[in-house]
Amino acid sequence: MANEKKYLKRYCKTLNLQNDPGLIIDYKKTHEAGAVWPEITQGMKDVGIIDMEIYIYGNMLFMIMDTIADFNHDKSMAELGNKPRQAEWEAYVSKFQETSPDSSAKEKWPLLERIYEMDQTKEFAPEDGQVKLRIANFKRYCKTLMLEQDGELIQEYKKVHGIGKAWTEITLGMKEVGIVDMEIYIHRNRLFMIMDTVMGFDHDLAMAELAGKTRQAEWEAYVSKFQKASSTASADDKWQLMERIYKLDK
Repeated sequence: MANEKKYLKRYCKTLNLQNDPGLIIDYKKTHEAGAVWPEITQGMKDVGIIDMEIYIYGNMLFMIMDTIADFNHDKSMAELGNKPRQAEWEAYVSKFQETSPDSSAKEKWPLLERIYEMDQTKEFAPEDGQVKLRIANFKRYCKTLMLEQDGELIQEYKKVHGIGKAWTEITLGMKEVGIVDMEIYIHRNRLFMIMDTVMGFDHDLAMAELAGKTRQAEWEAYVSKFQKASSTASADDKWQLMERIYKLDK
């Protein structure tokens, strides 16, 4: 790929923790700054992972993994599994997770399908990674929302968010309030949003401003039939903010 340093690949994944408040607190502590074993961090860097973040809502985790542009997911995950202390780490964290302790990291963390990106022009399979231009100096918010558990509605929701389907007024309104990039990923009927903004972004003020933009109320009424939320709720009320509990090198 030309100018590879300008690009990255993004893989998003999810995993559920045991629904135990004490275990969840302990899991968060194991991922605090400086708590992750240095061999684990180094192993990720060695295989081409540039950055990794983990967000939490309840007992549900959302991972954003950014890699070098020529990253091969399956090959690199297999390589990572053989890095120093990696198996030991997986065994250590398995007690927190709603999964088999014998599962590999790849098996525990299923890849998510991206169904929307602001200004999207190409589609990429989850295992191929989402090719993205690198953005410098941004603030990030991650959010989650449940869709109705209805296969036909979910497929229709995905179509509504396909390339060129989002109303132009909605995209313009987001840009006007300082949103520079937005992606939506899906797992079953659960959505995860990545919203990157300008550095001076004030979330509450910007969301209130966005709600008053052209056709925003109409759009919210239109998509409400897909969402497991009150049809009269604002977008900000429907999309729950997630807490970041881990970042590579922090």
